[in-house]
Amino acid sequence: MSESHYKWSMWNFLPYWLISALITFIQFMATTMPALAAIIEFLIMGGLIYFLSLSLSKGGALSSGFWYKSVMLNSLTCTCPTCEEWRRGAKKPRWVALFMATAMVYLISSFAITRMYDFMAKGKYPKRSTATIEFKAKYKDLEFSLRTSLENEYYDIRLIPDNEIITGKRGKYYVVELKTPNLQDTVFFKSGQYVMKSYEKALTKPLNAFIDSVYSYLDAGTECTLYLRGSADILGNETLNAKFNPNYDDENFHKIRYYPKQGESDKFANEESLHTIGDYYKNVDLPLLRSAFIQQKIIQNYNGIPAPNLLEGEVEKEINPELRNALLIMYVNFNMKKFND
Repeated sequence: MSESHYKWSMWNFLPYWLISALITFIQFMATTMPALAAIIEFLIMGGLIYFLSLSLSKGGALSSGFWYKSVMLNSLTCTCPTCEEWRRGAKKPRWVALFMATAMVYLISSFAITRMYDFMAKGKYPKRSTATIEFKAKYKDLEFSLRTSLENEYYDIRLIPDNEIITGKRGKYYVVELKTPNLQDTVFFKSGQYVMKSYEKALTKPLNAFIDSVYSYLDAGTECTLYLRGSADILGNETLNAKFNPNYDDENFHKIRYYPKQGESDKFANEESLHTIGDYYKNVDLPLLRSAFIQQKIIQNYNGIPAPNLLEGEVEKEINPELRNALLIMYVNFNMKKFND
């Protein structure tokens, strides 16, 4: 093959890569496809479409002299006698078969590549289909609103005036209060119990609203972590010695990992400790047990998000039903964005 003929065969890649770039760009703008996945898809698809077109043009990649003959078939400007003679005897490409095969290869491969990135992201975002532009707009609205607080009928998110509750994790911390029609009867745990029987009725709807409209956007756009901190009042502090609920009696409730407090301060260590409970639990165990209960419910109902971490809870020295609770805390570091403005 002559040098000029070889150079022209390299330029044959250009139209196929342009087609690949256009399709990949449309897909990238219309979905939340990661930028790196789009670049890889663009390079792979351009080469695959070109290779497939050559293969179908001559009847298969295993045909004799495939690369030489297929390059001649596509070298529309080459006027050498060899190309002229070969083109006169060459069959016309099967355009319908070429188009269908190319479309199938592109769609299947692009789906496989995007699913691969979902898997590498540990399945965090397979359900999110918001367009990139809309996602960025929603994210920026949240960032602006969360400078102080954000409230609606389902939740009340309030900024905590401390930017380093967890040692080494500087950012913004928020208390997320989930709202229900009857707070007194449904949200708080009963005295001496760590299982909320009315959980589905009380927390499912407001938690869905918070996950869908706040956490999913923040987690996709920046560093965002959920924490749970349980509490209990002093009622039963000296007398409670209860058996576990048979439905919540596994290792998740007997061996609980949590972040401990640092002395008497309101800060927590950034290294987990293990709290072990035997066959019976006491009032001092209730803060972590209540957090573990909410944690397991979130794990069961939301496969796509990481399990909230548990913070060491506290038994308050007063009798107050509203202290029988598990507080949801959200950490956000707006300086660690995962996308370009």
